Amino acid sequence: MAQTLAAADELQRDLQCEQTYDGLRVAEAKCGKCGRRPAVPAGKTDDVRTARAEVSRTS
Repeated sequence: MAQTLAAADELQRDLQCEQTYDGLRVAEAKCGKCGRRPAVPAGKTDDVRTARAEVSRTS
């Protein structure tokens, strides 16, 4: 009985993951921008990486 319930739970979890990924693919195809915005704008990433590397070298 417990093994049957575990198998049903695993199937439900797999279906939920599949539906989530399907929804994300549809949303990305629709708008092209999904998920959180980056904490640092794309134009400033090189500046931040350079500054972080300088701090790492000095410490």
